[in-house]
Amino acid sequence: MVETAPPNPNAARLFQNLFFSAETQQMLVEMFAHRSFHAQVKEKGEHIPLANLKLLKADPAAVQAQSEEIKARYARIFGV
Repeated sequence: MVETAPPNPNAARLFQNLFFSAETQQMLVEMFAHRSFHAQVKEKGEHIPLANLKLLKADPAAVQAQSEEIKARYARIFGV
């Protein structure tokens, strides 16, 4: 496998800055019904605003504590 350097050493940062910009997030909302947490993005008229949706709360400490059990379960399910 031959590794090559990206044309710009900051390519990942450039992509992240572009992808999470208000303009790109707005385009994703309009074209692909994407939901965005960006404060300047306006939802499409027929969409319920993200602030009005009930979201699941993640508990990273609990997930980390159960990580080995989760990995074993996925290994059983997917046979890996």
